[in-house]
Amino acid sequence: MIQKPYTSILVSLILASLLFIVACKNETNVLFPDRLKGTWITHDDQYKNRFIEIDENLIVLGTGEGESLILFVEDFKPLSGDSSQKWLFECKDIRGTAFDMTFFFNEGPEENSLMLKNMTHITWVKANGN
Repeated sequence: MIQKPYTSILVSLILASLLFIVACKNETNVLFPDRLKGTWITHDDQYKNRFIEIDENLIVLGTGEGESLILFVEDFKPLSGDSSQKWLFECKDIRGTAFDMTFFFNEGPEENSLMLKNMTHITWVKANGN
């Protein structure tokens, strides 16, 4: 049988180990990129009735005709790249299906722009008031 002083030391070591593991779990601690936050629209005729809304918890894709796809942000991280700033968002939809979305953010002289990795021919800009 373990004596009482050793029990408290053992419990303390286990708790300290658990706290260390939890603290190290999110090793990057990247702050959410506020410049991506907001509603983005495009002037491309094919996608005029669509939007992208981004915040630290959700990405909402306006798919047209009043329909939206809501994605819950699980994680996000910067990716190395060229002059644009690349961000990878790991998301899940309401059914738990995983989605990875990569955004290219460009700071412009007059306005900032956003592009999706699989649609780099479409430029998105912040909607008025965002």
